[in-house]
Amino acid sequence: MPQTRTLKRTVAFWRLVQAPDLTPLGDVDWPAFMAEVAEDARNGRSRHAIDNSEITGTTYTRDLVDHLVLTKTRDDMPRQQHRNTGTLADMSTTGDGWEVIESTFVKFLEFGNVFGLLRSQPTAPSPQAVARWINATKILNVQLAVEPVIDPDRWRHMHDGGGLTYLEFAGPSVVLDRDVSGPLDHFLHPARYATGKIAMKFTVSKARTPEDSRQRRDLYLAAEELVRTIGLENLNKAKVRVFDEDNRGIKAESIDLIQHRFTIKRTISLDRGERTSVSEQSAFDAIITAVEKFEDDLRAAVADDPMT
Repeated sequence: MPQTRTLKRTVAFWRLVQAPDLTPLGDVDWPAFMAEVAEDARNGRSRHAIDNSEITGTTYTRDLVDHLVLTKTRDDMPRQQHRNTGTLADMSTTGDGWEVIESTFVKFLEFGNVFGLLRSQPTAPSPQAVARWINATKILNVQLAVEPVIDPDRWRHMHDGGGLTYLEFAGPSVVLDRDVSGPLDHFLHPARYATGKIAMKFTVSKARTPEDSRQRRDLYLAAEELVRTIGLENLNKAKVRVFDEDNRGIKAESIDLIQHRFTIKRTISLDRGERTSVSEQSAFDAIITAVEKFEDDLRAAVADDPMT
């Protein structure tokens, strides 16, 4: 009998808020929403154009609860290599009507409009695409955006400081494809044509001059945009140092934003046999165990709306 293969994937937690002002969202009946999604899927109405891709929504039922699975077609066909000879060959689908896809698995929690998310690949639908897809369904009468669920004390401390003397982040070049705004867009512009990994580091003086103050606030705004639009789960590094911009007694503190987000690496069991894809069962197993680990902290993190 072939051995079960495993791999590591990240479970991250995000919160749906109102767009464009990111204000808290009222209570949403997510089971009722998912029932509508299931009906749309049965009638071929669950595919929507999002971020230049066609994203299809389906449901996966576990323990009588419907969960959301978003898929998008890969823009290239995977290749295969013979384990012994190293010979390369193209792969093929089952037939002309089949497509190679990447999947994002979403579990809506029972509080705070929080959802747990696991992506089969980094290029699978993003958390931001989840919100845009929900908007495209027109099932809810409100436009949504997303924000990551972060340790509220750390995020509030950065917000209270109002400025940063240091910002460092690193990740794959795919993050450059995200549509960002403000100072972060300016900072990323020179790297737009990069390939491979990117790494950026910015330092500003602590001097209380108007120009230094403006630059520190720009770093703060860039860090906010980095978290909300690109997403910490897509980065390998994201560090800041807080500055008390308004001289209110805020302690200068270094914060590793990645360490203070609510994410966890989980081991995913792949289906036995030749199939090596992430199945719905293994993905939601991972998300549910992550919810069990973080539920109390997640409830506390969204109780005071720390990012508003």
